[in-house]
Amino acid sequence: MRRIVVGLVVGALVVGLSGLPALAFECVARLKEANQAISQAESAVAGITNARAKGNAEAFVALAKEMAKQADAEHKDGAAKKAATLHYAAAAKAKVAKWAAEQAKEMK
Repeated sequence: MRRIVVGLVVGALVVGLSGLPALAFECVARLKEANQAISQAESAVAGITNARAKGNAEAFVALAKEMAKQADAEHKDGAAKKAATLHYAAAAKAKVAKWAAEQAKEMK
C-alpha cells in the first residue's frame, strides 16, 4: 500500500512539474499563432465592403500587430535577461494579438 501511495505522489509531482519550464517559453508558439491569425485577418479585411466594418476590422488588425510587436520584444528581452516573467508577458500579449486578429476576421 505504501508503495502505491509513494508512486502516486511521485507520479503527480512529475506530471505537475513537467510543464513548468515549458510555460516560460510558450510565447514562441503563441507568437506564431498570432502572426498566422494576423495574416488571415488581413486577407479577410481586404474583402470587407462596408466602410464602417472595414474601419473597425482594420483597427483590430492594427491592435493585433502592435501587441504581436510588443510580445516579440518581450520575448527577446526575456531571452537576453533569462527572465521567465518576460516570457509569460510575451505569451499573454501574443494571446491578445491573436484575439484581436480573430475579432477582425469576424467583422462583416
